[in-house]
Amino acid sequence: MHPDTAPRNVAVNLSVRQLHDPNLLEDVADALSAPGLEPESLTLEITESMLIEETNRNSRALDQLKAMRVKIAIDDFGVGFASIAYLFQVQPDFLKLDLSYTQRLHDAKVNALVDFLLRYTELNSGALILEGIETEEQLHYWQARGVHLFQGYWFHR
Repeated sequence: MHPDTAPRNVAVNLSVRQLHDPNLLEDVADALSAPGLEPESLTLEITESMLIEETNRNSRALDQLKAMRVKIAIDDFGVGFASIAYLFQVQPDFLKLDLSYTQRLHDAKVNALVDFLLRYTELNSGALILEGIETEEQLHYWQARGVHLFQGYWFHR
C-alpha cells in the first residue's frame, strides 16, 4: 500500500476543558473529514483523573464521541483516584496502564492487576496498553504475561 493511501491512526490527548468545549463534536467531525482518517482510526485520550470531575457531563460527552465511532482511551490508568466503577461507566476502547506499575517486574500485586485488566479489556472488546517500557527485559516480561500493546522509550524517544 502506498504511504499516502495507508490508513492513519491518530491519538490525541484531551484536557477536561476540551472535553467540555461545546464545539468538540464539530471539531472532531471536521478532523474526521480529512482524507484517509476513518472514525475508528481516531483515539481520544483522557486521563483517569479527568473521570472524577463532573462525571455526568463527561459521560455524555464520551457517549457522543463513541456514537461517532471514535475510540476512547484512559491514559495513565492507576495513578488517579477514579474507582473501578468508572471503567464500567466509560467502557474505554483502550486502558493505558501507567509506567509506575509496568516498570515493577516480578511484583505479584502488579501481576494480578495486569491479569485483571487484560481479562476486563478482553471481555469488553478493548485493549490494554502498558506505558513506560524502557528495556527489552520489561518488554519480554510483559509479553510472556500476555500483553501485546506497549508504549515507551524502548520503541522510540
